[in-house]
Amino acid sequence: MKNVHYNDAKQIMFAEGDVFKVVPNTDEAKKVTGVAAWEAEGNEIKEPPTFASKEEALTAVNKFAQGFTETITGPVPLDEKLSWDAKYAAALAVKENTATSDQETLINDEAVITGEDMIDLANVIIAKAKMYKRIVSRVAGLRRAMTAQIEAESDPYKYEDILNAGKIKAGELAAELGLSVS
Repeated sequence: MKNVHYNDAKQIMFAEGDVFKVVPNTDEAKKVTGVAAWEAEGNEIKEPPTFASKEEALTAVNKFAQGFTETITGPVPLDEKLSWDAKYAAALAVKENTATSDQETLINDEAVITGEDMIDLANVIIAKAKMYKRIVSRVAGLRRAMTAQIEAESDPYKYEDILNAGKIKAGELAAELGLSVS
């Protein structure tokens, strides 16, 4: 059989040397390409894999990880996310009564706008920051594990299974933290 890559109800795609050819899916085409004999032996021609390359699969893993954390944090502007570490440090300092004037301003300005007490806001920021760090560390670990699995896998048909298993695991990790994601 020639190097057949794809077969659907309408076409057979096969490689002849370095050139891909597409022919109508007829009984004659199946004979010429060797598909008929191959199918008669009980073999099936698979649809192309979802991810044709490791790079495509790894891009999908990264997009999933980004999207997963966004389902938990919600749509937050990047500039605000970039301030979270500073806000966490400021909130801790406000609670411990060791805040610099800049740290105090950072917490107070938000508290004035929201109508919250500075200490109450500091407590909210600290609780959310601790949860966020737990989420991010788990997602990072999961993303790295999925990346390693894809890097080690030579069969592109298995990349989607790795991604789907990671998605299930991400849901389990979120549930362990008392979070519900869909």
